[in-house]
This record gives sequence, C-alpha cells and structure tokens, in this order.
Amino acid sequence: MDNQQRQGPGLPISGGAVVIAFIIGSLFVQQLAFKGSRPRVPGHGVSTSASLEDVQARLWEDPFAAVRRHRTDSKDARHKIESLAEQIVRKKTEEVIVLGVMVFGGPYAKNAERRIRSRHATLSALSALDFVPDNAEHLGYIKTDQDKGNATKEGLPEIVPYEWFVPGFDSKHKLKRTILILWLDDDAFYPTPLAKISKLKSRLQGEVKDPHEKSDKSEGPKTTFKILGPAGSTNLRAMVDEILQSDSGWETLKGVQIFSPSATAEDELLLEKCDRCYSSNITDFFADNVKSVTFLRTIGTDNVLTDALVDELARRGADPRDSRSHIALISEWDTFYGRALPRTFIRSVSSDNKTKEIDRIHRFSYLRGIDGQLPGDLHSDASGSVS
Repeated sequence: MDNQQRQGPGLPISGGAVVIAFIIGSLFVQQLAFKGSRPRVPGHGVSTSASLEDVQARLWEDPFAAVRRHRTDSKDARHKIESLAEQIVRKKTEEVIVLGVMVFGGPYAKNAERRIRSRHATLSALSALDFVPDNAEHLGYIKTDQDKGNATKEGLPEIVPYEWFVPGFDSKHKLKRTILILWLDDDAFYPTPLAKISKLKSRLQGEVKDPHEKSDKSEGPKTTFKILGPAGSTNLRAMVDEILQSDSGWETLKGVQIFSPSATAEDELLLEKCDRCYSSNITDFFADNVKSVTFLRTIGTDNVLTDALVDELARRGADPRDSRSHIALISEWDTFYGRALPRTFIRSVSSDNKTKEIDRIHRFSYLRGIDGQLPGDLHSDASGSVS
C-alpha cells in the first residue's frame, strides 16, 4: 500500500543536492595546468663544465634551444671541428657511427616541438638498441665559422649540436661501436643538401686524418656516416634536382646511408622534372643515379594517405568521386609539401589517376605563420617549448 502511494523521482533529496552542488561547482572550477612544487633555480643555466660537451641540457630538451641559451659568441677552441675529430680518434672502439639527424631549425613553436619529438624518437630508438648517453647532462656543439676555410661560406650550418652514445650494460656492441649524433639544421642545407652533406663529411674526415698524420699512427676507429633526413619534402625534392643538374659522381658521399623517415611527397611529383627517368620511385632513382649512396625511404607517401582518405569519405557518405560532392582543400602555399598534397588528393579522386583540375574540388591556400607570431614575440621556457 505504501509502495503504491510513492510518487516522484526515486533520488533522495540529499543525493539530488550533491548532484546540484557538483554541477554548480563545475561551472566555477577551472582545470589548471600542472605546476611542480620544485622551486626554480635562479640563473641562466650556463654550465661551467671543462669538458668538450659544455652545454647544460636535459635529454628531453630541444638541442638548438639549449645551445642558443649557452654563450656561443666565444672563440673557445673546444668548439672547432678539429676538436670533435680528435674525440673520434681517441674513442676506444672499433667503429664510430656519425648519425646526422636533420631537423627543422626555425625559431617558431612548431619547429621547436618537432625538434623535441625528433630527439625523443631518436633517443628512444637508441635505448631500444641498448645505447645510453655518454653525458646525460650536457651537449656539445661545433661552431663552423671558427674553423679553417670558414664553413659558413660553404653553406654549412653555423652551429651543430652533438652528443655521444655508448653501449649499455647488456649491449652486444660493447667496445665495438659508439654513436655520435649531429643535430643538423635542415633549412641550412637547402638548396643543395647533398653537396653540403658531402662538405660536412669531407671536413670531418679531413680533420680526422690530421691527428693520424701528426701522430704517425694508422690506428683509430672506422668512421661510418648515416643521415636521418631530410626533415621535409622540400629538401628531398632539392636532392632530386641536385642530382639531375649535376654531372658529379658523388664519390665524396661514398658509403653514406640516407634514411628518409618524414618526407612524404609522392614519387611522381618528386620525379616530375626527370624526363628520361626509368625509376618508378625515389629509392630506385638514387640507386640508378648515385650509386655511392644508399637511400631508403622508411615512411609511406602521400598518395597512400589520400587514397585511404577518399575511401573513408566515401564510407561517410561524402564520396569525392561523386559528381554531387564538393570538397574544399586548404593547405599552405609557401611550401612544396603544401602545394603537392592537394595535387596528390586530386590524383586519388581522378578516375584516370592524373593531376588535373576538377571543378568540384575547391582549393584554398594560406601562408605559414598566419597567427601573426614572430620569433621576437615568443617566450620560451627552459625546455625550448613556447608558452
């Protein structure tokens, strides 16, 4: 009888009050970013280390920001290529792998974030191979304008941060292999990236040979050069143009291995200036024209992405191949990648797989930095990220 007389919601008054209080509270409480309780240390973070790696930096920092924070206006002899070459000679190992990692060197937030991600990915891969940092607290750098011949006139980056990695406790490479990472500003290698990689290799190899000649010893580790790059499709296309325009045999690049992990422009657009090419992709192009270099692309191209995108849009009822569908493509105008990606998408939509204009696809473009922020307006924290 009592049960039949009960009416209204079953939620008790006290429970309802809790819900109401929670809703009201959520309107006024803002979620704040995490802030550590560790007090900040005053000072500019410049190390007084007497070692060759004298730039204080954590392993998660942007290497370029760390070096910029350091005093780089001195003429300290520790920062010459010759000093780095002497380090290579003195390493008690059978082989030194010089790993040049090409990253975007711009001062913008996007560039800094990419450098941090690239460093994290590179160090994670080395950790998986059981390589550990030789000095986890410091970076070194070479300042090329201090050296004979003034490398900046050759177009090399003025500042090149570097760090050493050695085999860990359980590594199978103990006493056999040491890795030297050079952080290379991708922008500084345009428009002749292969020639500048060759110059950097020759400069370092030349300096390596000098200490041998002075000491009359033939001993010393074998030096192998590997490149992770270029950072983007612009310099990958520049490599293709460089090969097409040069009659050089590229013997100075002999033994260099180039791994391309991030340039995704499709092969057809990269090779469109090659009238007499028999290569169907960029890897074969290098194999046919630069036999002294081993080139391997380790990432899928844009046409794989756009083919999948067209199929996904079709599944969602917006098939770009349907004559009733209209598609707006918005991309950067001032980069090769930004101009190439819409063409690749159109090729995926076209029935004959050709890059031709389709009335239903509307293209719009913008300039990078559309938010109006300039480098002088940015405020970087200690990590190199921008707030």
